Amino acid sequence: MDSLGGLMLASALAVAGMMVGAWVLSLIVRDASIVDTFWGLGFVLVAVVAVVLGPGVFDRRLLVLALVGIWGVRLASHILRRNWGRGEDFRYQGFRARWGAGSGG
Repeated sequence: MDSLGGLMLASALAVAGMMVGAWVLSLIVRDASIVDTFWGLGFVLVAVVAVVLGPGVFDRRLLVLALVGIWGVRLASHILRRNWGRGEDFRYQGFRARWGAGSGG
């Protein structure tokens, strides 16, 4: 992809798709806090899009993907381990209490 705008659009669409999927999953499991785990993976997804569609030296794009991938997967796994078995985060419960059941998970 030749333009920065096109690359940014592709990245935004990919991340939006992933987060919509995470949101749908949160509705199924009735726990909106699972979206926190997907947050770090969004950076990895942007790096994947950049490797596939971006300009520049391929080896450098792979290096950036590796570094971002290590960081993003580490962040996601840390949040998943921290929240596993604890139920929905109090912040999301507060949102729902203030704004109604339609405001999330």
